[in-house]
Amino acid sequence: FDPIPILIPPDFDGERLWVAATSGGYLAAFDPDDPAGLERATRIRGPREVRVGLDAIWVTTGGNGRVVAIDPETREQVRGLPVGPLTYGLAVSDRFAWAASERSGRMVKIAPRR
Repeated sequence: FDPIPILIPPDFDGERLWVAATSGGYLAAFDPDDPAGLERATRIRGPREVRVGLDAIWVTTGGNGRVVAIDPETREQVRGLPVGPLTYGLAVSDRFAWAASERSGRMVKIAPRR
Protein backbone atom coordinates (compact mmCIF):
# COMPACT_ATOMS: atom_id res chain seq x y z
CA PHE A 1 0.00 0.00 0.00
CA ASP A 2 0.97 3.58 -0.47
CA PRO A 3 1.43 5.69 2.66
CA ILE A 4 -1.89 6.58 4.27
CA PRO A 5 -2.58 10.33 4.39
CA ILE A 6 -3.86 10.88 7.92
CA LEU A 7 -5.21 14.09 9.42
CA ILE A 8 -6.60 12.67 12.66
CA PRO A 9 -4.90 10.20 15.03
CA PRO A 10 -5.91 6.53 14.74
CA ASP A 11 -7.46 4.45 17.52
CA PHE A 12 -6.55 1.01 18.86
CA ASP A 13 -8.96 -1.82 19.76
CA GLY A 14 -6.44 -4.02 21.57
CA GLU A 15 -5.55 -5.97 18.42
CA ARG A 16 -5.65 -3.59 15.47
CA LEU A 17 -4.92 0.05 14.84
CA TRP A 18 -7.80 1.70 12.93
CA VAL A 19 -6.97 4.61 10.63
CA ALA A 20 -9.08 6.95 8.51
CA ALA A 21 -7.44 7.29 5.10
CA THR A 22 -8.90 10.73 4.50
CA SER A 23 -7.88 11.25 0.90
CA GLY A 24 -8.37 7.60 -0.09
CA GLY A 25 -11.91 7.33 1.25
CA TYR A 26 -11.53 4.21 3.33
CA LEU A 27 -11.02 2.86 6.83
CA ALA A 28 -7.83 0.88 7.24
CA ALA A 29 -6.73 -1.57 9.93
CA PHE A 30 -3.39 -3.08 10.73
CA ASP A 31 -1.61 -5.08 13.36
CA PRO A 32 1.01 -2.81 14.97
CA ASP A 33 3.36 -5.79 15.21
CA ASP A 34 3.11 -6.23 11.41
CA PRO A 35 2.56 -2.81 9.75
CA ALA A 36 3.11 -4.44 6.35
CA GLY A 37 -0.22 -6.20 6.88
CA LEU A 38 -2.29 -3.05 6.30
CA GLU A 39 -5.84 -3.86 5.30
CA ARG A 40 -8.34 -1.59 3.58
CA ALA A 41 -11.26 -2.47 5.84
CA THR A 42 -14.13 -0.64 4.14
CA ARG A 43 -14.89 2.28 1.83
CA ILE A 44 -16.26 5.37 3.58
CA ARG A 45 -17.12 8.69 1.99
CA GLY A 46 -14.84 11.33 3.52
CA PRO A 47 -13.68 9.53 6.67
CA ARG A 48 -12.32 11.81 9.37
CA GLU A 49 -12.18 10.74 13.01
CA VAL A 50 -12.02 7.16 14.26
CA ARG A 51 -12.95 5.91 17.72
CA VAL A 52 -13.25 2.37 19.03
CA GLY A 53 -15.92 1.25 21.49
CA LEU A 54 -19.33 -0.29 22.04
CA ASP A 55 -18.43 -3.24 19.80
CA ALA A 56 -17.90 -1.01 16.77
CA ILE A 57 -15.46 1.25 14.97
CA TRP A 58 -17.09 4.72 14.84
CA VAL A 59 -16.14 7.08 12.02
CA THR A 60 -17.18 10.66 11.28
CA THR A 61 -17.62 11.53 7.63
CA GLY A 62 -16.84 14.96 6.31
CA GLY A 63 -18.49 14.31 2.97
CA ASN A 64 -22.05 13.79 4.14
CA GLY A 65 -22.16 14.86 7.80
CA ARG A 66 -22.74 11.41 9.24
CA VAL A 67 -21.33 9.06 11.83
CA VAL A 68 -21.07 5.44 10.78
CA ALA A 69 -20.49 2.36 12.91
CA ILE A 70 -18.41 -0.43 11.38
CA ASP A 71 -18.42 -4.01 12.66
CA PRO A 72 -14.72 -4.73 13.37
CA GLU A 73 -15.02 -8.40 12.38
CA THR A 74 -17.13 -8.22 9.19
CA ARG A 75 -15.89 -4.73 8.20
CA GLU A 76 -19.47 -3.86 7.23
CA GLN A 77 -21.32 -0.70 8.12
CA VAL A 78 -23.92 -1.58 10.75
CA ARG A 79 -25.25 1.89 11.41
CA GLY A 80 -25.21 5.37 9.89
CA LEU A 81 -26.69 8.49 11.46
CA PRO A 82 -26.90 12.09 10.25
CA VAL A 83 -25.21 14.61 12.52
CA GLY A 84 -24.89 17.74 10.38
CA PRO A 85 -22.49 19.68 8.18
CA LEU A 86 -18.80 19.59 9.10
CA THR A 87 -19.18 16.63 11.47
CA TYR A 88 -16.26 16.95 13.81
CA GLY A 89 -15.72 15.80 17.35
CA LEU A 90 -16.29 12.15 18.19
CA ALA A 91 -16.18 10.40 21.54
CA VAL A 92 -17.25 6.95 22.70
CA SER A 93 -18.03 6.18 26.34
CA ASP A 94 -19.03 2.86 27.84
CA ARG A 95 -22.70 3.63 27.03
CA PHE A 96 -22.92 6.04 24.09
CA ALA A 97 -21.15 7.54 21.12
CA TRP A 98 -21.17 11.33 20.81
CA ALA A 99 -20.62 13.47 17.72
CA ALA A 100 -20.89 17.16 16.88
CA SER A 101 -21.55 19.29 13.85
CA GLU A 102 -19.26 22.30 13.73
CA ARG A 103 -21.54 24.27 11.42
CA SER A 104 -24.86 23.69 13.24
CA GLY A 105 -23.40 23.53 16.75
CA ARG A 106 -25.43 20.38 17.28
CA MET A 107 -24.23 17.56 19.56
CA VAL A 108 -25.74 14.11 18.98
CA LYS A 109 -25.86 11.28 21.51
CA ILE A 110 -25.93 7.88 19.80
CA ALA A 111 -27.13 4.78 21.64
CA PRO A 112 -25.61 1.57 20.30
CA ARG A 113 -27.84 -1.13 18.91
CA ARG A 114 -27.56 -4.28 20.95
